[in-house]
Amino acid sequence: MRIASVGLVAIIASCSSRHPSPGPDGKDAAGQLEDAGRSSAGSASPPDAMTLDDAATPDAATLDAATLDAPRLDAATLDAPTLDDAVLDGSTHDAPTRDAAALDAAVLDAPTRDATTLDAATASDAGSKQATALDPAIVTMVGQVNATNLSGSIAKLSGFNSRNTCSDDTAGSNGIGGARDWIQAQLTAIPGLTVKLDSFTYAGCAGGSVTRENVVAWKLGAGHPDRLILIGGHYDSRTLNVTDGTSPAPGANDSGSQTALVIEAARVMAGQTFDATLVFVAFSGEEQGLVGSHSLAVGYSKYFSSTASIEAVFNNDIVGGDNTVNDATTLQQFRLYAPGTPREVKSGDGTTDDTSPARGLMRHIAFWGAAYVPTMSIVPELREDRPGRGGDHESFLDQGYPGVRFIETVESPNAGTVASHEHSPNDLMTFLTPAYTARVAQVVIASAASLARAPSPPQSIAVMGNAAGPITLSWSVPTAGSPVDHYVVAGRATTENFYRTRVSAPGNAPSDTVSVADLGLSDAPSFFVSVAAVDAQGHESLFAYPEYRCDMSGCLVQAGSLDVTTKN
Repeated sequence: MRIASVGLVAIIASCSSRHPSPGPDGKDAAGQLEDAGRSSAGSASPPDAMTLDDAATPDAATLDAATLDAPRLDAATLDAPTLDDAVLDGSTHDAPTRDAAALDAAVLDAPTRDATTLDAATASDAGSKQATALDPAIVTMVGQVNATNLSGSIAKLSGFNSRNTCSDDTAGSNGIGGARDWIQAQLTAIPGLTVKLDSFTYAGCAGGSVTRENVVAWKLGAGHPDRLILIGGHYDSRTLNVTDGTSPAPGANDSGSQTALVIEAARVMAGQTFDATLVFVAFSGEEQGLVGSHSLAVGYSKYFSSTASIEAVFNNDIVGGDNTVNDATTLQQFRLYAPGTPREVKSGDGTTDDTSPARGLMRHIAFWGAAYVPTMSIVPELREDRPGRGGDHESFLDQGYPGVRFIETVESPNAGTVASHEHSPNDLMTFLTPAYTARVAQVVIASAASLARAPSPPQSIAVMGNAAGPITLSWSVPTAGSPVDHYVVAGRATTENFYRTRVSAPGNAPSDTVSVADLGLSDAPSFFVSVAAVDAQGHESLFAYPEYRCDMSGCLVQAGSLDVTTKN
């Protein structure tokens, strides 16, 4: 996965010694996007590659392997080549000119490579790692995603007359009840999962109050099962009228695509072992105001212990890859909505000079998704969702849990009209690109699996110093997750979304002092800094929250950043 439209090189979650070696622009691979994270992707026509972030996207000619490598893993550093010529040439030059048909299963195979090709020598500093190999099991999971499975699931779901929350809930019906039963059967057939129906009440249907169900499945964590990593997407559909339960509402893209992704992620991940518990959810009642996800966000503890807590929510909504409004370029991209503090729900987008738990999850997805799925590009959206729209991640954000939304780069315009492929009887399978859904699934699976195998984040971070440096960080050790091998300190300019480089710190002392040069931030008058924990296999936690903002007056917690539930 690449950052915005520029990038190409598997980004390895690695760290430098006291003397990091960033690229010519001073950033790690994720940090190549020095932007406000904006795009024109919400419009009806596909954005030009450069419009994804014109202010910060360098000319493609400057983005060779030397400039994009997170810990600067150029050909001389790598034990073996990680990307062949076809990938190097095709990803940066051919992709915009290929038609959508070229983006098939062959693309899905690209990131499935031998993890050992991504090793590098261990740094000489004690406790420092120059690079970390990809987890072979996660590489396998990514390679097992099957576009044919996804296509079949979408076709089955869109074959129900309507999955509207107000449609027929009878078992085996051609309405939401039949769809619920089919999803439950698919998840129940996967070894290693526990599956439950999570009931809630909705009072807005014409016939009065109805009881509906989320379908919830989980793979219990082997180490710390109270850590919950949630992958979700709603399965209810709608047509022009939001409570019309009888008119055709096939909902192939919204919401067959995301439901299919959740089922495929469960199939691929259930046979593996994770420190944290993985929760897979098909929500209902989304179209009527996030009713089902709200029920689960406030009541999930009924299925887990009283001490269980949600660490991250990966919400998927409209990930079918509409082939009438997306081209070969945008079918290798996805938007990711991540609000700041306060949460941007009205008109007006957020800025990079802000921080939030959701933005931390965004950075994790950008970095680790890139490592495992270099064929995809993230388009960061610095707000909660599109203006006037919403998604199930918001129910969890309301409770203070980090949540983001995955969505296709360009969606069908004029939702809720007959001509649209969204919220209409014309949301049909024929307009979708299952191979695109498969690539989004790969990013979700790789990012969630990496987090579920990592330590939990460091706690109680404190930072002293100013933008001139040096910067001294201290923290408390993670309370759960895999054992910590070392830590990484990273910083980003307040004009950027992503960390420029990672600096290793020994695992036996929860403090470190770094120079501004170590962080690659000598040119930044102000920046954010934080620390993450890394286990011996290279799995990296989320970075400690809150990030500290440093300028010449000092390093402080930015005003308002601890109030993570307030909306603007």
